[in-house]
Amino acid sequence: MKHRMSHRKQWVNAVGALIALTAVFFLTLSHREVAPPKVPSESNPVPYVVQKLANLVPKDSMTSKPVVEPTIYEQLPELTYLFALSSDGHTLSPRPSYSRRNLALRRIQAEPLTDGLLEELHGFLLNSTGLDKNGRSDLVEASIKNDLIEWLEDQRPPIESLTSTLVALSEDPAQPDVIRDYAIQHMGSWAELLNESTVPWQSGALVELTEQLWVATDLKEHSFAGTALLSLRRLKGELSARIQQRAKEILENSEYSSLSRATALQLFADRDSQGAFSYSRELLGPESPPELRLTAIGLIGAHSLNVEPLDAPSLQNDPRFAIALANARRQIELRNAENGGEG
Repeated sequence: MKHRMSHRKQWVNAVGALIALTAVFFLTLSHREVAPPKVPSESNPVPYVVQKLANLVPKDSMTSKPVVEPTIYEQLPELTYLFALSSDGHTLSPRPSYSRRNLALRRIQAEPLTDGLLEELHGFLLNSTGLDKNGRSDLVEASIKNDLIEWLEDQRPPIESLTSTLVALSEDPAQPDVIRDYAIQHMGSWAELLNESTVPWQSGALVELTEQLWVATDLKEHSFAGTALLSLRRLKGELSARIQQRAKEILENSEYSSLSRATALQLFADRDSQGAFSYSRELLGPESPPELRLTAIGLIGAHSLNVEPLDAPSLQNDPRFAIALANARRQIELRNAENGGEG
């Protein structure tokens, strides 16, 4: 009995000792200092998986900075050279040459024509800063804009917004004359292209273009009215009676520029050569502007059998008309030779 009690006492003492040791272990562990996390280094690199996950997160997200989208100028630096403008709208100095700007245009043409790019191109066309240092039309600027319009006209499907841009250019008095004239010219070619299109907005655009071209025939300065007549003929596909009548009215109105009146005379001759011949004889006098006299000489050479009108005193010994007179005389002589006689 005593032997059994002694074994039980030993077992109890052993369990107690084990409990005491366990308590001391956990007490010691709770008082240990926690080591700081290891910093990646050459000897302790970041695990490969962690690196891959970090690369999947945008850098700005990692730094809590807002994501800033690149501007159109940052995406397409060639726009700076095409427009000859910095991204903040200042004119480049010195201005790029035509060849450099044309190169920029060709590079832009290789890019997708996004809505953002199209908006910038329309904005450039409508920008009226197209004058040189002397206040005259900058022919490089005008040529680049003309090239750009031609490219936009060639896009398929057709660009609906091009109609309103051309109309706005044609009626903006702040635009240089040559650019307004280009716009009126392109309104005719654009309408001709739309005539062959089936886009749903075709009819509305043609109405708008036609109305604006008739309005342009009232513009007495520069060559606007004459260019509008030519565009109307192109739009209609023929020289209608209405266009013919408007040409006659412009021809007879001295308030119109000589350039427009010269164009009107040529159009008038297309339907009424004899009537145009009569006008031409009247326009050979010294009171007529040189442009009109040159046109009249050409029409007489094209339709007359008689060289007598070309002997007008106001035309002799004037180097401005010498070549035109010689060509007209040669045409009349050839025509008379074919008819078996001379006038």
